[in-house]
Amino acid sequence: MLIDFSFSNFKSFRARQNFSTKRDDGWSSDAPYGTVAAVYGGNAAGKSNFVDALEYVNRFVRKSFVTAADEAGTGRSPYRLDLSGPSEKSVFVVRFDVESSGEYEYEFSVDDDVVWYERLQRWGSSRPSKVFERQTTETKNGYEIRATYGKAFRGPRAVYEKALRENALLLSVLASAGNESIADAFDFLARRIHVYRASAYGGEMDNVASYMQEDPKRAQALQTLVRGTGLGISGIELDSSMQEQLLGHLSTAADKERVRNFYSATVDLAAADIPASERSDMVDKLMRAEILEGTIPRQLVFGHEGEKGTVFFKKRDESEGTIAAISFLSVALRDLSSQSVTVVDEIDSSLHPSMVRALVNLYQDALTNPHDSQLIFTTHDVSLLMQSIDGGDTLMPDQVWLVEKRSGKSELYPVTEYGVTSDENMARNYLNGQYDGVPQPTLREAFALALEILGGTGGKGGDSGAEE
Repeated sequence: MLIDFSFSNFKSFRARQNFSTKRDDGWSSDAPYGTVAAVYGGNAAGKSNFVDALEYVNRFVRKSFVTAADEAGTGRSPYRLDLSGPSEKSVFVVRFDVESSGEYEYEFSVDDDVVWYERLQRWGSSRPSKVFERQTTETKNGYEIRATYGKAFRGPRAVYEKALRENALLLSVLASAGNESIADAFDFLARRIHVYRASAYGGEMDNVASYMQEDPKRAQALQTLVRGTGLGISGIELDSSMQEQLLGHLSTAADKERVRNFYSATVDLAAADIPASERSDMVDKLMRAEILEGTIPRQLVFGHEGEKGTVFFKKRDESEGTIAAISFLSVALRDLSSQSVTVVDEIDSSLHPSMVRALVNLYQDALTNPHDSQLIFTTHDVSLLMQSIDGGDTLMPDQVWLVEKRSGKSELYPVTEYGVTSDENMARNYLNGQYDGVPQPTLREAFALALEILGGTGGKGGDSGAEE
């Protein structure tokens, strides 16, 4: 479970930002940490950059050891609108709790080329204990990396440090070597944080297709979920028509011979040194239907009930909203089945507000979220700030964060800074700019000036409306 996330000098965020899922005692929560957090703000305020910061930590922890030798630098994106941002370090600090081993804090600082500092701590009681700490210094001959370890650390330290490069994280190196001392921390940071772009929801359909073919239990669970959401879909299946058509083209001896000649020429080029009998066996394997079938794209079809019974439609025949809903239901089913942090950018861009509310509620209900998984998302959907029809609140004030850009710098802060009360209309106050986070629109004046440049009148009787 993510507890706190701090970062600085990343994209549009210059100063240190502090995000937390800790619940406020004043908002009637029994749990110390929230399972849902929403981030609001105007267009280009920096909401997506906040998501990018979490994604950078996730990706760099997961891949830095693998990419360090082949790719120069650290891949960070500093603030670039002042003179010092590009040259200063970016700092990231993540505090999190793992079901099996307790609470950790992981910190690292980087510039474009080097990981300068890194530390992993674990809370065994009221005080943290060091797992490892790493510092990099620049010398005449390059970079010197020094690492120290806590008492509980186990493993061949010299071997790890020999494999470490200045642009890779020690945590990533230790994980690649299978070190057990950091296994839980690495698993959370690298594998339990899942970042999704709502606009790319269609990519989840590949996972749905895989479930249909390779994971019957998960496929059945998803089918049950889809049927119970009012989408009008009675079932999802894999369409075999394309596969049958392609195999049908190989029905004649001449067709099969052409394909065999193609495969024979390919094998001759790729494996010229093997005996003729082995080459023949390889061609036979390539000609087998199951090999060919595995290369054909899997197409999903969606069942609808009508007077003629079940009629199946292809993906292109379904609305984007339907495909988006199925995609997010698949994501939720996967991420709620084990402890995870689901981070979604612009969740409302593809989903109806009622579906967004329903997904948020899944993460807030112990019955549907038995592992205390978390959902962190950016949105413009103010309906989540209103009471639902049954009188309940989807989001409490201590679950709402705002991003505002001032003088080119993004700032992230909780709405509770404004002393929100229990009877306050957060949606109305947010839209009215009382919490900031919403740019004051100047579109009317700007549009009138644009029309003037184009030679338009900009209003009745030649009045552009640009001045009042």
